[in-house]
Amino acid sequence: IVADDAGIAHSIIMHTPNTYSYEGKWDYYFSYVKKHKRVSALCSANVVGMSANPKKYSKKKINKEWKKMLRHFKKGRCYGFGEAGFVHYNKKKKIHLTLKEDRMNLI
Repeated sequence: IVADDAGIAHSIIMHTPNTYSYEGKWDYYFSYVKKHKRVSALCSANVVGMSANPKKYSKKKINKEWKKMLRHFKKGRCYGFGEAGFVHYNKKKKIHLTLKEDRMNLI
């Protein structure tokens, strides 16, 4: 395992941000954590994004998602709510580099 070679004792993973906007299973990462003793997960913060879009998501649907994440938290499937990353991805700013710039390691 790469984690062993790197000396990593434990990893914390999170869901893919904005998964609430896609239909389907949002809590897929819990099954991965269940199989790996040295991996924990953050609880989804999808309710934040859903709350910001009241035209698409009703209070009932938001509350249902919140209660589902609280159940996961209480059962120890996830440890805290939110998102984590080394750098926050700015979805509004788009950068287009030429192949030459890419080769110069500017990205």
